[in-house]
Amino acid sequence: MRRLIVGSVAALALLAATSLGSVAQADPGIGNGNGNGTKGIVGIDIGPYLWTTVGYTGQSYPSLGQVMIEDQPLLDAFAQEYARTTQRPDVEEFMMWWLNNRLHDIAQGKAQPPPGFKDEIDMSTPDGLKRALWLEHVIGNNTGAWYHWALDKFGPCRCTSTAPSTFYDARVPIYNAAANAATNPNISSTDLFNYVLSTLRSPTASPFGGQVGFYGYDTSFTLAQTVPPGAPNPPVVANPFAPEPFVSWFDGTNATNCQSTDCLLDAQYATGDPPFLSSARHDFTKMLNEKAPVQALLEQAIVGNGTPSANLYNQMNAGLGLGLQGVPSGSFAAWDDQYLWDTLLYAQLYTGMYNHAISMTGLAAYATQDTDLARTEAREQQLWNGYFNGYAGTVGDPLLSYTGQPLSDVQAKFVYSN
Repeated sequence: MRRLIVGSVAALALLAATSLGSVAQADPGIGNGNGNGTKGIVGIDIGPYLWTTVGYTGQSYPSLGQVMIEDQPLLDAFAQEYARTTQRPDVEEFMMWWLNNRLHDIAQGKAQPPPGFKDEIDMSTPDGLKRALWLEHVIGNNTGAWYHWALDKFGPCRCTSTAPSTFYDARVPIYNAAANAATNPNISSTDLFNYVLSTLRSPTASPFGGQVGFYGYDTSFTLAQTVPPGAPNPPVVANPFAPEPFVSWFDGTNATNCQSTDCLLDAQYATGDPPFLSSARHDFTKMLNEKAPVQALLEQAIVGNGTPSANLYNQMNAGLGLGLQGVPSGSFAAWDDQYLWDTLLYAQLYTGMYNHAISMTGLAAYATQDTDLARTEAREQQLWNGYFNGYAGTVGDPLLSYTGQPLSDVQAKFVYSN
């Protein structure tokens, strides 16, 4: 069967303002409306920019072959599954959050892999997690390329750093640590729970480096961009859920002075929770209702070594404050394309949800000393590792210049049968 590559080019309709169902779903109104519909979608072509060991600008990343397994048929199977959920497929939706959400649902045990691929992406096994890591790296590369293209279009792109092979060499131990926690049956409980704590907390005063601080930044950055502080309103609709905000915390107000579990990780989303976040929120809430020994461990996890900078409340608050500052004034005010604006907001919205779910699952696992939850958290952390580091490899690379190129030349493309 011959494969025909078709790109996505037109408007993105707004997602339904309701919680996603038990399987990550696409809204029937989303897509390019180019007449191809879902008929004959057989896969995804990730293009010349979006691979790992070969690179995309003459760089070579052989170390990634140690920690990832390329599986194009698995990626194609997810594309076919996505096509069955929508009448108007959109490659940005698929590559920038649908597939990512789907992988987090599977990691949380709230969804099944595509038919025939259960063993290939069993994230409790080393090879299954390596395939998931490859998928996330591709998602991250694609998302970073999209941001880079959009910044080239609207400016300014702070594109100053090419990722050399040493960038990914340095990340191999990070990938191996997550894989060990997620899949090694002989890891000690002490090492497992210490790993979980290490993913939640930044080792420095900066909120970045730990999931709780990243949660604060990514959730509040989304709100900061829907209503840019001190900047003119964008010439497009910033919040399709108005007057309800995309994100709200602590009875609708930003809690940058949070010092209690009542306001810790309490963001609510206008879209509702995808299954992976709903599951994490359930485990976290259940843990908060447990008795004194559990609460003592939770307090230990939050306080850390006792210094203010290590306190998870403080790291979350610092992230919230940084996110509300947004990016340099006016960076997004010039955007005049509704499709691109919506894509930016939804990609950012779901990124905050990944931080949110990992943080909740990790704290619940540590406080209850639940090894199954701890392994779930390690799986989700590995997904984040691939997504974030794949993104970092493309978003700021000055060797990638997309000025004047159509988006369809930059992004992955659906593949159709003839």
